Amino acid sequence: MFCQFRYFFALNDSLLSLLANKPSKLQELEFQIREEIQSLRQEQEQIRTELLGVQQQENWQNQMRISELEDRLTRLTQNYNRLQRRSLQLEQNQEDSDSPILVSPSENKPNRTNERGINRF
Repeated sequence: MFCQFRYFFALNDSLLSLLANKPSKLQELEFQIREEIQSLRQEQEQIRTELLGVQQQENWQNQMRISELEDRLTRLTQNYNRLQRRSLQLEQNQEDSDSPILVSPSENKPNRTNERGINRF
């Protein structure tokens, strides 16, 4: 019987030590999981910050491109309008040069007659 008591106490001591160690192991695992979660949150925040930075940079570059394109469009529109006015002026000048100028013979040159006596202008 003494052996049985000894075995019982030895088993109890083993069980007690296992049970005593279990909370610390659980606490250790909990601590590790919390550290991992914290690490993942930090990585997530870093990635979020980087993505926001990239997005802001791309937005700024796109705004610059839009501004440049708007300026170019304004210049092209101004050039188009200037060329259109010039074209109208040239057409008007062409029409003016194509229209006959009515000048009386006395204003143009003196009357001349040919051998037959016909007035030439």
